[in-house]
Amino acid sequence: GLGDVYKRQILVPFIGDNKDNVALTAAHLLASGQGGLIEARLFQRDPLSAMPMVGEGISAVNIQKLIDAAQHLKDEQARNANASFETWCTKDSVPHGDMPLEGHVATNFADIEGVIPTSVVNLARVADVTIVVAEGSNEDASRHELMQAVLLDALRPVIIVPTQLPASIGKRVDIAWNGSTEAARAVSMSYGIIKATDAVTVVSVGNSANPDLLAKTLQLNGIKSSAGSHMTSTKTLLYQRS
Repeated sequence: GLGDVYKRQILVPFIGDNKDNVALTAAHLLASGQGGLIEARLFQRDPLSAMPMVGEGISAVNIQKLIDAAQHLKDEQARNANASFETWCTKDSVPHGDMPLEGHVATNFADIEGVIPTSVVNLARVADVTIVVAEGSNEDASRHELMQAVLLDALRPVIIVPTQLPASIGKRVDIAWNGSTEAARAVSMSYGIIKATDAVTVVSVGNSANPDLLAKTLQLNGIKSSAGSHMTSTKTLLYQRS
């Protein structure tokens, strides 16, 4: 199984659609065996952010209507997300809690008001890993922004899973390699996951970085790895794997 350090506290950011439960199931697969805590969090904007920046252009009454409508939408999203979470807990028989028993899994849900996606950063920094479902090519960029926030701002590992989950997670790993300091740090921080895999493919992304160099380093550390084809961007890689 994957190293315990990557499994104990798992953050699952909610977007508010049917892929949220896919991420929860992925987190459960990851935590099963050694146990862990799955924290589902719905990140929502402050209703006051609906106030237009137009000065006297809109009356106070209409501004209040906009704020009230945004608050209503926020409350509805929270209710729907919580209902979806509870349905998943029942289906997968995952108990609620903040501190699971040794070898067991527990989960909890909360909605957090703040700026999206940066509000995820504080929680991602104290989580062992964050799980995000790969966005489809026709979706908005919410999930991609969350992934970028966790990787580049929180500087923490993130596992991106496809919408159709495999029977297990972490057995085969793709590394998007561009030779940067950030990419090297991500590989180093994910060594516990990488060493537990059956196979690793290093894919060159965005520039002329040689994937063979990293593949050789992994091989020297006893990790079965190979160099893959070049990809123009990480999104290309995600779409092909999702």
